[in-house]
Amino acid sequence: MKKIILFHFILLIPEFIYAQASWYQVPAAPLTPYRIDDVTFINDSTGWTVSNDTVFKTTNKGETWSALSIFNDYMRSIEFLDGQTGFIGTLDTQIGPITYEAGLFKTTDGGLTFTRIDSLLPVPPDGGICGMAHLNNLVLAVGSLFSERKVYKSTDAGLTWTLINLDSLANSLIDVYIIDNNTYIVSGQSDSLTGYKAIIIKTTDGGLTWTPLVYSSIFPDSYCWKIFMRAGGRGLASIDDAGSAAVFRTTDNGNTWSEIIFPNHPYQDLGGVGLLNDTLGWAGAQFGLGMYQTIDGGISWTPFNFGLKIDRMAAVDSVTMLAVGRTVYKYGAHTVGIANPPYLEKDAHELKIFPDPAQDKLTVELKLNSGTTTILNLFDEKGSMVKKIDHKFYPKGEHKWSIDLHGIKNGNYFLHLITKEQNFVRKFQVVHE
Repeated sequence: MKKIILFHFILLIPEFIYAQASWYQVPAAPLTPYRIDDVTFINDSTGWTVSNDTVFKTTNKGETWSALSIFNDYMRSIEFLDGQTGFIGTLDTQIGPITYEAGLFKTTDGGLTFTRIDSLLPVPPDGGICGMAHLNNLVLAVGSLFSERKVYKSTDAGLTWTLINLDSLANSLIDVYIIDNNTYIVSGQSDSLTGYKAIIIKTTDGGLTWTPLVYSSIFPDSYCWKIFMRAGGRGLASIDDAGSAAVFRTTDNGNTWSEIIFPNHPYQDLGGVGLLNDTLGWAGAQFGLGMYQTIDGGISWTPFNFGLKIDRMAAVDSVTMLAVGRTVYKYGAHTVGIANPPYLEKDAHELKIFPDPAQDKLTVELKLNSGTTTILNLFDEKGSMVKKIDHKFYPKGEHKWSIDLHGIKNGNYFLHLITKEQNFVRKFQVVHE
């Protein structure tokens, strides 16, 4: 009789007190007005993240975070080799009237202090360093989104550096992954000859020679953003595209890749991507709300409304995934009912174009809510670049362009604006009388 009573009692316990695996917003995580761009772990408990201008550390799988260092620079990437030695890559940014140049920083005390080490690099990291990776004392740093295609390489934990330039293959580089001491893959955007497409490039001889492995077939002004690889050879790479959602997928440790285009895509500009195991994984929108989930290793994807501005994912252990964006999100066992729902934000900047249809001139008005680097390009309906309009750092405030349309045929066109905070696409018509 006691067993029967106990059984009925268990059935009456509210479901929310059970621990089950799902995504939730970490209550004690840092919150940034823009986004957390990167996170790195050295084991299944200890990791670091960068929240715009502050370095944070966790020792309990990301449940709580302690602030360590404060920068004036905009921190884009972070990589730790062990509990003491780590690196941070920054972007050009403006704080008040002061402009801070992109750079590379190193710590030897676990992140309490950082020293700028640009003087050790063969050439300065113009624009910024978007991605880093390491294998033992081998360190690679690449960047950036803003038409930089440099690979910095160190084989002695950052004491000395050499430069690999991929000008002949890429327009920009975003992320890097090290397979072994001689085999690396980098993601980014292809050069003008191949249409400014998302691309993955590979070397098998330590960077002496490189081979393009895959190009995206979607909107040409796209970028292969973040790379995620699992032991065993499965991997994903997200595609940042302002009009579609897609990933590259590999099952042979990055030797070959296929492009998976999502048929229904309420979210685009994909950023952070990850596989918890060979079947379960996610891809997040890096400029807005939402994720996609796969349960077949990246072949098919389903959208769901969770997470905001996700730019990197990290598998902490075999059952726990971390995603960083507007704050820190975590997939793992937790008490049902404590998840914090995400919320919508306004666009980072304001973009207007007129008139539409346009005849001889298109006016572009941009209100920047913070200083940022902008890339402004014009494409035709087939995806060919018609005109490079601008590529420059602009301060906070209002800016205006007048684009001459003489010589441009009647038809549909796309204006594509890229900033480090958000991408914008505006479609318009050219109609000459």
